[in-house]
Amino acid sequence: MNDLAYDYYYYNQQPQESKSITSIHLFTDRAIYRPGQTVYYKGIVLTRNNVEKTGGVMAGYSTTVVLRDANYKDLDTIRLTTNEFGSFSGKFQLPQTGMNGQFSIYTKKDGGNIGFKVEEYKRPKFFVDYEPIKGTYKVNDKIKVTGVAKAYAGNNIDGANVKYRVVRQPRFLYPWFFWRSWQPPTEQMEIAHGEVKTDKDGKFVIEFTAIPDLKIDKKLEPVFDYTVYADVTDINGETRSGEKSVSVSYKSLMLVSSVPSSLPADSLKSLSIRTQNMNGEYEPAKVKVTITKLKEEKRLIRDRYWERPDQFVMSKNEYIKQFPFDEYDNESDSKSWEKGQEVFNKVDSAKANGQWAIGNNSFTPGFYIIEIETKDKNGEIVKDVKYIELFDEKSNQLNRADYLWLGNTKTSVEPGETANVELGTAADNLFVVYQLDKNDNNNIPSAVDYSFIKLDNEKRKFNYLVTERDSREICCKKYDNLLIGVL
Repeated sequence: MNDLAYDYYYYNQQPQESKSITSIHLFTDRAIYRPGQTVYYKGIVLTRNNVEKTGGVMAGYSTTVVLRDANYKDLDTIRLTTNEFGSFSGKFQLPQTGMNGQFSIYTKKDGGNIGFKVEEYKRPKFFVDYEPIKGTYKVNDKIKVTGVAKAYAGNNIDGANVKYRVVRQPRFLYPWFFWRSWQPPTEQMEIAHGEVKTDKDGKFVIEFTAIPDLKIDKKLEPVFDYTVYADVTDINGETRSGEKSVSVSYKSLMLVSSVPSSLPADSLKSLSIRTQNMNGEYEPAKVKVTITKLKEEKRLIRDRYWERPDQFVMSKNEYIKQFPFDEYDNESDSKSWEKGQEVFNKVDSAKANGQWAIGNNSFTPGFYIIEIETKDKNGEIVKDVKYIELFDEKSNQLNRADYLWLGNTKTSVEPGETANVELGTAADNLFVVYQLDKNDNNNIPSAVDYSFIKLDNEKRKFNYLVTERDSREICCKKYDNLLIGVL
């Protein structure tokens, strides 16, 4: 039982009238040792009073520390007392002989326990490496992987036996394919195995066919990672392993793009777009970028009380007439909004550093879809889709109809800094109750402050000065026409 499990057990076994709980946490200087080496350890003793909600370290606390071997036999024992900081430290000498394996250090009370391994060290005489994969491949192509077994002394390991296997793992490059549908399951599969020998230069060649997973539709543009695992055994019986991964798809080119989810409207000057082969090497290509404004949902929609239906028995107009504040289909999801006016269209070459210039174009605040297209060497179209919200930093209103909006708030600030929290709503005359909780350094509540404000179709900032004793969390919930903010 490790120290965390023991603490949980110990805490829950305390009688109800017990006021304080003591626990010991142990640490070692390493995770693995050789026979005969010295293990340096340290312990920290903590106490907590459940009644007074206080806690800290314990000075002057005595306990017995024990070294135990892999056969659960106690090898050495020492009595220690904590210093003024509630800690103690010491060392144990490991035996030169005997069974190796999982050793441990534990205390005879309060559940202190830490495990570590004791293993013999054997210096390897050679290593396994692979030559770079040259060229690009598509599914069903023959792929040749060349490896080499080379001694650290510099000579080649010839005549060694090589056992190999090839494992296929599918993955998907473009999340936008699955915004309106489910992603098919992926599973590993061994597609080849066998044995070869190293030649006089220590090299070995593994060939396999890049068989795709036919259960996955090629329209989803899956990528298949083929990992070659090779175990090389020389004439002395020493075995070393190495692996090499090769990525293959139905197309020979992939788009790697990065677009922030939101930006100030005057800050969209460039995009990060890179064209590369399946193994991550840059491939020059022309890229077309189209930016289109989306038609925002104007209705103020509250959260669903039930899951989205798979069948609709009412027309959208009839539903909205009966339930004006409830969602019919996916209106609250900006990815489902209709396209509006195309505001940008440009073709330019992708660069190795990924910088793709938009220029000094002017965009109005709102939601946009960015479509990125290129073609591989076979003329196949490769496409990626991104969505972005552009906002006006000076405006105090939201871009979309939302009951609750939380701005980009820093999740952590240093003592002495000011925490800025931005809340907003598109609803009229919203009554807000917010609560400020302060915790001390032991995460124990020290103060609670309630305040009341009104928001009326606006955004507002709240500023809080953070001190050394503060620990604060931000959480917001909404209930129809009532917003509760916990800060």
